[in-house]
Amino acid sequence: MNKTPAANSRLPQWGLTWLIQVQCFYQHLCLVDSEVLRNPPLRQAANRCVKFFTTYQTMTFTNSAEFLSYLQTVWENEASIIFDNEQEKWSEDFFQISKDRLKSIDPTKVSPGHKKNHYDELINSYVAELGVGLTQEQNEHLKNKISIGSVNTNDINAVCTTDKKGNYAVVVNSSLFTYLHKYGKLLTALANPSSVIYCNRKPAGELTKEDILEYIDILPKIYFEMDKVMGPMIHLDEQNTIVHMLILEMAEKFIIGHELGHYFKGHLDNSSNTELFLSQFEKLKNDNHAIEHEADDFSFELLHKCKNNSNPEDFNQMMINAGISLTFNGLNSLNPFASETHPAPIDRMNRLLPKTSHNIGIANSVAGH
Repeated sequence: MNKTPAANSRLPQWGLTWLIQVQCFYQHLCLVDSEVLRNPPLRQAANRCVKFFTTYQTMTFTNSAEFLSYLQTVWENEASIIFDNEQEKWSEDFFQISKDRLKSIDPTKVSPGHKKNHYDELINSYVAELGVGLTQEQNEHLKNKISIGSVNTNDINAVCTTDKKGNYAVVVNSSLFTYLHKYGKLLTALANPSSVIYCNRKPAGELTKEDILEYIDILPKIYFEMDKVMGPMIHLDEQNTIVHMLILEMAEKFIIGHELGHYFKGHLDNSSNTELFLSQFEKLKNDNHAIEHEADDFSFELLHKCKNNSNPEDFNQMMINAGISLTFNGLNSLNPFASETHPAPIDRMNRLLPKTSHNIGIANSVAGH
């Protein structure tokens, strides 16, 4: 399902200039407007995800779909199936507790199991579209060796991982997509406040940039602490909604492409790299930032291979740029710092975007907006 042609057919009436400005605004926002980064809340909880590394490496799954189901079920039900109470969940012994109990869990008997939802459908539609840019051999791997789906958890953003038998799974936190959706709309509103036609906090006509910056600031806290990304809600006018949704689609495809890059680049062939996360949290002590850059490059190139050739080249380029900008500005708002496993989000963004053919000098006047 390719949504670009229908949406793009409505763009010529007001041209490409605004889209270029928005893309540049995304790219430079976090560098020039420190207010957006006013002490973004960072998760203080201990990293619980590492427990899966030592646990499912000892288990045997029939196929990748079963492996994916296990990951989804455990992540979405860990509080009830692993820990007896909140004290256990956050205790210093959480690692040993979870390791022991996970061994006895049969995910097929856990209730409720993961229920397929529109995020799973969306992810699968993206994978099908990205498959256009893959080789026949890669598509065979995608069909037979990897299962991809969503999970509702606040432990990860996205992960590509494997079990001891060689079944692979890519799991994306559905809340990350929701977060980028809300974050992207707020950035669009910040660049163009008059585009807001509804806000659940105050009348749209009374919204100021200070209000929007406040809404942006509270989103990370909501993402970390709640099962669903709620908070401020805005609606954009029709034209800005179309552009926002196209940019969001590129951002979401880039995330999936990044995780596929870990697989196709052989990063998981080394047992020490079994878990590779797009998220900002440190998982395994692997200081090889080159792995993340290589996965970024794979996704960047894949998006270009999948571009809609019926669209103007400038349009395709700007959509990819803007999607990458939204992805890394969103991750930057959650944590702007580099870790031992991942480079800083803004560094990753600035490394990719100079590869594009566009001169982004126009951004100076836009970013100073």
